[in-house]
Amino acid sequence: MKPATLLKLSCLALLLQVYGGTTAAHAAQVRSGLDLPGFDQTVRPQDDLYRHSSGQWLRTTTIPADKAELLGTNMPAVVDQRIRDILQDLALKPQAKGTTGQKVRDYYTAYQDTVAIEAAGLEPIRPLLAEIAAIQTPQQLATWVGSAQGQVETPIWLWGGFADFMDPGLNRVMAWQGGLGLPDRDYYLKLDDAQLGKARAAYLTYLTELAQLSGQTRPAEMAQRVLELETRLAQVQVPVNEARDPARMYNPLTAEELMAKAPGFDWAAYLTAARIARGDKVTVTQLNTAIATARLFADLPLADWKAYFTLHSLDASAQVLPARFRAAHFAFHGKAITGAQVETPRAQRAVEQVTWALNDALAQQYVERHFPAAHKQKVEAIFQNVLGAYQQLMADNSWMEPSTKAAALDKLSKYKAKIGHPDSWRDYAALDVRAGDAFGNQQRAKRFDWAIKAAAAGKPMDRKAWAMSPLEVNAFYDPMGNEILLTAGILQAPLFDMRADDAVNYGAIGATIGHEISHGF
Repeated sequence: MKPATLLKLSCLALLLQVYGGTTAAHAAQVRSGLDLPGFDQTVRPQDDLYRHSSGQWLRTTTIPADKAELLGTNMPAVVDQRIRDILQDLALKPQAKGTTGQKVRDYYTAYQDTVAIEAAGLEPIRPLLAEIAAIQTPQQLATWVGSAQGQVETPIWLWGGFADFMDPGLNRVMAWQGGLGLPDRDYYLKLDDAQLGKARAAYLTYLTELAQLSGQTRPAEMAQRVLELETRLAQVQVPVNEARDPARMYNPLTAEELMAKAPGFDWAAYLTAARIARGDKVTVTQLNTAIATARLFADLPLADWKAYFTLHSLDASAQVLPARFRAAHFAFHGKAITGAQVETPRAQRAVEQVTWALNDALAQQYVERHFPAAHKQKVEAIFQNVLGAYQQLMADNSWMEPSTKAAALDKLSKYKAKIGHPDSWRDYAALDVRAGDAFGNQQRAKRFDWAIKAAAAGKPMDRKAWAMSPLEVNAFYDPMGNEILLTAGILQAPLFDMRADDAVNYGAIGATIGHEISHGF
């Protein structure tokens, strides 16, 4: 049977299951996992399919106080609970020092130990603040900014682990505009927007609190200088639609070439401190912004840059500092920016943080428990059928020119899919995790992660590597590899269920696969 025919029959079977009467609909829900109680049967599907399939859920669902949004499924919560179960098991069993089990347990436990965090006060971060205070020259500033990559977002920050746009077999670090404490440049530049004005005021209050809590002299003045510096940065940054324009993003440059094109900043010291090998290129994605930002590094007082990096370092570490820092962080990032009214529980934050820091260690155990090989084989079969349907529809296309159709079919023939999880896992032997050291664990985890990405720069691209955690509930298409990626996190009910009817799986994860394939065109 042709793939396109299979898809049509699956959709027909689904309709028959759902609309074959009350008894048949109930049986369909049991078999397939469809959320029939969430349907609104008073709305005809031909009038409004969205309201028909989701109307009851929309009417009866309330966004929790600690959330800014709520998805139509509880899939992230399912993953989180499964991770909690893994963490609970690790806590109940002895873990030898140096093992990933010990590191996961101690990272998770230390992050939740707010008594120890309170007792430590500012002592853990004082060496970092002293480093910034000791900067005396522009070269020292550039060196510090380079060493901070992966730990705090700088005005030009490095993003690792990507294929070169024109040579996809080569791993290349990208340099992006950034370093703004507010979500976007518009927050600084649209002075007539009342809502953005409230956010600016909240940010100034937050910066002032960070300065006060860390014992800075003249905190209000320091906060104002930092806000003014960020406004200067916002003025030279480009809007998001321009920042992501592929035609403008490909500017691979060495430190020496950057020194010539963007004078005013010691790019050589910056890249060396960031562990980028001498002579290697970085892809400067917003070149005009880099040029203007380098000029700002030269023109603005060194004291202002030190104030900026002091407050940004405190902001980046606020969750592992005493309670008053955490409260100030939530008042701004939570209430003022997202509208959340209640802070995310500490235990939930701990799950998120340990999942980031030791992701592969947790993902490996998650896969062993919840994503057996049979699941991967089933999804692979669905992918091949959807891809086959795509190829059939493309071949039958009547409006494409023959050369265009041939190119499209050639591209489709080379599509690949990464399903569930990578074939190998990250080695955490070099990551030092200590009991009761939440701040230190976070800093070392950030340095560890960046060191791996920097070490890969300029080397052949690892085609088996994953650009997304298997624990994320997500999928994406990678144009550089012409492949789609489906995580173990997303391959669960209601999008994928081994027990479900094929109609549901094709209508759910099959539709997701089709969506991701479409990104290639």
